Amino acid sequence: MLPKFLKSLFALTFYERKGILFLWGLLILLIGYYWVDDYFIQKKNDASIELTELESIDYLQKEIRQTKEKLTQAKTTLFQFNPNELDEKGWEKLGFTRKQVRSILKYIDAGGHFYKPEDLLKLYVIDQQKYEQLQPFIILPERKQPKKHKKNCYRIVFIQSSAPVYDAFEMIKEVYYKKRENDYLYYSRSFTSSSQAETELESVKSLGFESAFIEKLPCDEHFYKITPKKKIKTSQPKVRPIVEINSADTSLLKMLTGIGSYYAKKIVEYRTRLGGFYYVEQLTEIYKLEHDVIDANRSYLNVDTTLIQKININTASKEELKKHPYIKWQVANSIVLYRANHGKYKQLQDITQSVLVSDSLYKRIRPYLKN
Repeated sequence: MLPKFLKSLFALTFYERKGILFLWGLLILLIGYYWVDDYFIQKKNDASIELTELESIDYLQKEIRQTKEKLTQAKTTLFQFNPNELDEKGWEKLGFTRKQVRSILKYIDAGGHFYKPEDLLKLYVIDQQKYEQLQPFIILPERKQPKKHKKNCYRIVFIQSSAPVYDAFEMIKEVYYKKRENDYLYYSRSFTSSSQAETELESVKSLGFESAFIEKLPCDEHFYKITPKKKIKTSQPKVRPIVEINSADTSLLKMLTGIGSYYAKKIVEYRTRLGGFYYVEQLTEIYKLEHDVIDANRSYLNVDTTLIQKININTASKEELKKHPYIKWQVANSIVLYRANHGKYKQLQDITQSVLVSDSLYKRIRPYLKN
């Protein structure tokens, strides 16, 4: 049993009990509505809520992207650049992040190369908008074309001379010349193969160019073309004169078979060095002048030995003696030294007293000496 004072605290009137029951009922209804609303009403609006959320997310992402682009553009410094040579700091100045720069440099280090501005679009970090921003500032040097291999051809060298040759090609259709250092070289037309040139060489030699040879040259090498003077044909038979080789000039020598301007000049030059010829076979001592040419002209050659210029062995210096093609400088020195020690030579044969002057050498040089 409760004490009276406690019992009085919990004593309720009829209306008070009724009010309490009403409040409990209202509370139960509110709690029930909450659960019913979550279960039924939320289910009906799930699709529309998700769509709204997605649109909000897309909007936010777009805003974030635009903001990043604005920030990037604010940091971009545009300048002229070669993308193949730009370093890390240079790419960063153009507005690229460090991650993007590493990607670009990795592409270049792997062998990637930009030949034209559009090649930058190969990089996934550069879109069309960024490319259009950079394109006016891209500088790429012109791509050098690889050098083509020079093709070689073959030409016949008719004559190689230290002086110009004008009238030795009457029988040749095409003649070209080129000066190399101090020599004038006269060439045939070009041939694509050595066999063609060798076949033509035989024909050229038959025309008197016995010293002709083949030279391999670049096909595009420049030459000067000359027009050979044509011989005027006459109905009268050609009369071949007898040529005295110690007095004939080059024009007379060229009347011989197989002797053109080149060999005519060489004969005169060698004759001057010798002092004159004392027999026809000495012509074979001229470089590449063949025996066949001399044999073909033997009937028309004559030698006047009285025209030989002789060297005085009692007055000539060793410098004068050694100029002769047959006398080497040791022999010239020996002749002068023996003369200085024993006096003047009384007769030509006395020079054989020098150990360097053999009998065979004496016989060879005797026509060119006097005392």
